[in-house]
Amino acid sequence: MLTTQSPNGMTLILDVVKGTIREYSASDMPPGPEELLAVPDDPEHPHNWPALPAVETVWSYVEKIKSLEWIPFRADSDMSFIESYAEEHAELRQILIKNYGWPNAFRREDWINEKETVVKSLRDKIPWLSGRASVPLQYL
Repeated sequence: MLTTQSPNGMTLILDVVKGTIREYSASDMPPGPEELLAVPDDPEHPHNWPALPAVETVWSYVEKIKSLEWIPFRADSDMSFIESYAEEHAELRQILIKNYGWPNAFRREDWINEKETVVKSLRDKIPWLSGRASVPLQYL
């Protein structure tokens, strides 16, 4: 196992012999029809998730972070990413580029010291993230 799963996240399982990685989720069903499961008697078995080429998959994660498609962020005790579908993503991406110099002149220490406040202020602007309104149906 390469990572452990955070709530609503993925566990990465690395097979060093085959050079593959599986993006496994205990909270979701594997992609594809049930009749194609590798272990049909156990739908939640990790081998029911596709084996991806490890090197290319890890490099795709690096590219998603470099492009800020995924913004790494530790909120409370869970390691997580703010992904492009999140309400605050577009504005946060612009803040990281304009205010913190991403990627070539990134002011890492400033971001570390200020990120909680920056993200909280963005989330306070979005009524359903701050608890002032119900969550829109597309996010349920």
